[in-house]
Amino acid sequence: TPSINNRIGVLPFYENKGGRPDKTFSHGIPFVIFDALESTSPAILHPYLTQEAVQRLGISNEALAEKASLETIAKDLNAPFLIFGSYQITHRGTLRAIVNVYNGKSKKILSPAQTFESPFDDAFFTHLIDSVKLAFASDRSLPQVKVSDVRPPSMQVFREYAQGLGNAQRYNSNALSLAAVWLSKA
Repeated sequence: TPSINNRIGVLPFYENKGGRPDKTFSHGIPFVIFDALESTSPAILHPYLTQEAVQRLGISNEALAEKASLETIAKDLNAPFLIFGSYQITHRGTLRAIVNVYNGKSKKILSPAQTFESPFDDAFFTHLIDSVKLAFASDRSLPQVKVSDVRPPSMQVFREYAQGLGNAQRYNSNALSLAAVWLSKA
């Protein structure tokens, strides 16, 4: 059983322009991070758990980067470490991402955040996971994360997630809560 002291939650990413978030990116990016880390970092929580907590706590997308919101989510999930960030589709058609980590033990947000811009292809996902690794490596008080060598992050993982998104959106919040309880016990 993974140590509760090292649990890691991956929050939905929010759109940096402040517009209505694209759920495919907002929820898809955390699934790619989870997919890359789950086999080697058993303390990482399934994104449905964090999504359910954010919804239940009534935290808006814009508030996902605020220290008070991060503290509330970390306490609710009993996960002292949170990966969070934002994305922006640029006028050049590339995707810009910011990846950050909240350390609930020290009550600090990593500074500076990891930032990159890339075409939206497999390279984007490689940069994404590299940014997560760099964020955790930059602070020795954070748990070490390792990326699975079996299944590198890819557009295919994102597509698998996006194909299931339509079905997932049909579930109401009670069903999502039930799934969160089931996943937390699994």
